[in-house]
Amino acid sequence: MAKNLYSTDPCEKARALAVSRSALYCRNLVQEGTFGRVYKGTLELAGREQEVIIKTVTEVASAYQASLLVVEGSQLAGLVHANIASLAAACLDNSCPLLAYMSTPGELNLKLYLTDGNHHPGTRDLVHVGAQVARAGAFLHGRGLLHRDIAARNCLIEPSSLRVRLADTALARDLFPQDYHCLGDNENRPIRWMALETLQHNQYSTATDVWSFGVFLWELATMGQQPYIEVDPFEMMACLRDGYRLAQPRPCPDEFFAVMAVCWLGLSRDRPTMPQLLAYLQDFHDALGGFLVSCDLRTRCERLKKKVATP
Repeated sequence: MAKNLYSTDPCEKARALAVSRSALYCRNLVQEGTFGRVYKGTLELAGREQEVIIKTVTEVASAYQASLLVVEGSQLAGLVHANIASLAAACLDNSCPLLAYMSTPGELNLKLYLTDGNHHPGTRDLVHVGAQVARAGAFLHGRGLLHRDIAARNCLIEPSSLRVRLADTALARDLFPQDYHCLGDNENRPIRWMALETLQHNQYSTATDVWSFGVFLWELATMGQQPYIEVDPFEMMACLRDGYRLAQPRPCPDEFFAVMAVCWLGLSRDRPTMPQLLAYLQDFHDALGGFLVSCDLRTRCERLKKKVATP
């Protein structure tokens, strides 16, 4: 089983975590798309019930959509990290697969948390959220893995503790269709989160994950607003190539926006790494806790801003 769990074949990963249908109970429907559903429920293993989030497809889903759920849901299977939501169990008995992820009763999708109007995190809280996702990204990159779609919609948050976990992309296109666009190639992609070289040449790297992470930080600062809402998706590549970038939200500290902006530098080699972003965000979080931004942090912020301003 362990060997299968670390296979490069997503179906093998899912089969390594297979459970019977009776082990999973779908309790409350929390999200629904055209062909996908997300439930809060329970998983029974070795006589113990555990709280889980369950992703599945509806009766109208095609065989391709069902298989895509398994492929994308197995993206992070086998990874163990406090800030990563990896697949815990899978039921593959029929044409309606169920994928289960360990959870807590209050955990919900981060994009829904940001946009529902019921939560009001401060800047320090948002920096803490960003640092946790940077930690997850650094963990993936340290193992030679890419996420390819870092965004609020692909994260989970526990509101009481602000614990955040980066999740896989399963059902994201169906549950958040406004975040994905097709540019005539019959593939829905997160155009507004994608790096310039990804749009131009379909290139993915740790640096393109960093670009998406910068957009994710902007989502945090704006409480889930749509990035580049004023730009037609078909014009995104040209706008980015011409140097157009997201504006600094209000209110958003310079120190926080500087981190976002440096993620969007045109040359991938000029962007920071995930460990560098994590270190900066941790320092900024600590400085906010002391109600005083240290001179050292201000200096680093100025260096980031100069790097962004350098042609």
